[in-house]
Amino acid sequence: MPDLHDLAPTVDADSAWHIFTRVARQRHARRRRAAALTIVAVVVAGIAVAYLGTQSSGRRVEIETSPTVPRSTTRSPTCAPSQLTATFGFVNNSSGALGGVVLTNHAASACSLHGRPDVRVLTRGGRYLSVRPDSGPAGNTPPTPSNQPVVLTARARQPQAGVMLLWRNWCANAPGPVVVSLQFGDWNSNLVAAPAANADPSTVPPCVNRSQPTTITVGNIQAHDAGGFR
Repeated sequence: MPDLHDLAPTVDADSAWHIFTRVARQRHARRRRAAALTIVAVVVAGIAVAYLGTQSSGRRVEIETSPTVPRSTTRSPTCAPSQLTATFGFVNNSSGALGGVVLTNHAASACSLHGRPDVRVLTRGGRYLSVRPDSGPAGNTPPTPSNQPVVLTARARQPQAGVMLLWRNWCANAPGPVVVSLQFGDWNSNLVAAPAANADPSTVPPCVNRSQPTTITVGNIQAHDAGGFR
């Protein structure tokens, strides 16, 4: 190995140390390559001896390979209402109130949600409004529904999840501030969503046709992060 004192005086101590360690690594790499070649030669020689021995005895050598073990997949358990919080909001347009519910997992481990929840609108006093569930896409440009569960990251980290809502044709008296309740098919209880910080809980959709019922369209569960639904 080179001595640091033998290096040119124009090279500072840090540069010298890098040169010293690089040369040492190169020598070490050459020794490892030589050792590897020696091992390969021994293995090849052993295979040749075994092959010649079986040829002389008339037997075949079959090399067994270990079977490939499939990698196990772990699926996140279904989220329980007790580990989630939910917020909602609506914004009016000409045909209805477009909004959504965002769900956040505060537990210490990830969990997942799947499908389309049952959603109800009620007053703060607990009175359910006469709103009929409707089919069809919720939102202006909803993404393609997925059959895969959506995973909510632990401890409220991104990404989380949510559902898009479209509430149409409210022609009754103004109910005042409302809240939204939702329940997935495998839940034994519902989860009440509170108004989001920037949402007006008194928002109701415009009355378009008094002869038609008030409806709400609920989308499938989707991933949601700081950028919105995705």
